[in-house]
Amino acid sequence: MSKVKAIFQNKWVRLIGISSIIALPILFGTIFMSNQSWTLGGEKTILMWFEHVSKDSPERRNEWKDSLLLIDVHDDKTLVTLYDEDSLKCGTEIAVNHAHLYRMLQDLQKADNYRYIILDVFLDKEIAQSGDSTLYQLIASMSRIVVACGTEPLADSCLYSKAGSVQYSTTLWENDFVKYTYIDNGQRSMPLFMYEELTGKHVVRKGPFLCEDGDLVQRNVILTYNVVWNKRLYDRRLCSDMICDDSSDEPAILPSRSDGKYVLIGDFKSDIHNTFLGEMPGILINFNAYCSLVKGHHRLSLWYLFNLYVVFVLLVLLTIHRSTLARFVMWFGYPVILGALCLTTYICYHQTYDVLSITLLYYLLEKLVYIWECRESIRWWFKRNKVILWVRKKLEKHLK
Repeated sequence: MSKVKAIFQNKWVRLIGISSIIALPILFGTIFMSNQSWTLGGEKTILMWFEHVSKDSPERRNEWKDSLLLIDVHDDKTLVTLYDEDSLKCGTEIAVNHAHLYRMLQDLQKADNYRYIILDVFLDKEIAQSGDSTLYQLIASMSRIVVACGTEPLADSCLYSKAGSVQYSTTLWENDFVKYTYIDNGQRSMPLFMYEELTGKHVVRKGPFLCEDGDLVQRNVILTYNVVWNKRLYDRRLCSDMICDDSSDEPAILPSRSDGKYVLIGDFKSDIHNTFLGEMPGILINFNAYCSLVKGHHRLSLWYLFNLYVVFVLLVLLTIHRSTLARFVMWFGYPVILGALCLTTYICYHQTYDVLSITLLYYLLEKLVYIWECRESIRWWFKRNKVILWVRKKLEKHLK
């Protein structure tokens, strides 16, 4: 017992123990903020630096070059008559031609040589076309396909077995698609639906945590943009180019181009969003989220948490010790040290945190340590200050 007491009387043991305790809420706060859908400036800056350097590397440029077939439905439209609840005409609207969509999917189903199909075309009840029920049954019967599901209900209940949410939103805090919330309130997004079907892995909730094969995961994934929008780089075709006339004896064009590829069917002209790397079609943002899931960027590595905690403990120790070594290290400043750490964790574990908010916490800790060291001077000042003495006398008189 005396040996244990002697150990805790050691100055360095006490300092390390106090530092370890203080670093815990900083670590939990870091994980909590990184698990939010919004992104603060420090986190975004780190990603922009790294992505702008690496996006044009040969490895990144060619990784998915021969794996994608992009089919643009922007110009393949038809005029659809809209009806109200009483089946009365209430106007018209231009929508994607479902008949052409059916013929494309039918050719793909017959060939069955594609890797996966992402159908980023909204199939809601308001825009009904003739023969839609046949299209919906075809989609429901296909394998390796996911359909976009927005805020409006889908046109047929059979589509929900193939539906993934695309309700990503931009806010004042998150408008550059740095992060992608792949699961929200139990709703699985298109990237997660695709990831689970192709890999056989499942993200499940265990109490307050999300887990995958026993590992902790975050509900957001950082978009590393493995596919950068470049019209000349990828095989992009118009929907009309992929369809042969019914009277033609020529073999179908689409199966010869879809062999082993991810077939992305969507609008590549009007469905454009701003990202921190420039403009990009919505369907490619979803595919990039899938790429990030495949690379395991949503997983919380225990080594990442351990290394982060160790550095936080050391920074707290240097802050409260205030030795010559500590002053030398602190000369670089918290932003530089935490920024370098954030860049390192991103390169090694594809995880980031907001440097600014953590820096402010350490500056606050530094001020509290300074106040604690000057506590005798502050106490003396309070005792000698005439205004405080006058207020104290008044309070004592009032209480009597």
